Amino acid sequence: MRASFGGVHAALALVPIIPFLPHARRDPGFFVDAPPSAHDTLNQFERWCRHPAQVALFLFALITAGVPLRALDWGTVSMPLAVFLGKPVGLLIGVALALALGFHLPFHVGWRQLVVVSVISTIGFTMALFFATAAIGPGPLLSTIKMGGLLTLAGAPLALLAGWRLRVGRFATAG
Repeated sequence: MRASFGGVHAALALVPIIPFLPHARRDPGFFVDAPPSAHDTLNQFERWCRHPAQVALFLFALITAGVPLRALDWGTVSMPLAVFLGKPVGLLIGVALALALGFHLPFHVGWRQLVVVSVISTIGFTMALFFATAAIGPGPLLSTIKMGGLLTLAGAPLALLAGWRLRVGRFATAG
């Protein structure tokens, strides 16, 4: 995946259209889901494309992740190692620093939830493949980095295990 002739990546082609789509008069907020009765263009599109987008991402992963197993070498270990150690530790240190500076955690969010979120953050599959393909030319280095990106998928079962052990989210006990 290289930049187009104009120097802009093709994935950004539809970005200029977004401000001109018909939209609701009032936005309740970034983290507030629109009611099912909302019939503006963006909400209808979001409801329509939810499942096709998941299928497209899965197919993108299958096509982009075509990496020969011989690309599994010592260099491959560096990406998952950095992701599984660096991201969770960095996220938790950042939250601790923010709390020390006087910020507060959102309501119903504690350290158990933050630990699970930090484990979820280790899954860098799609973006790792996208940036590796866009930034590095074909060759053994690209194969090694792509294989490392594939190995970050191990974060998904680790996140489920962390949620189960810490009783967070769907694993929380009703009380």
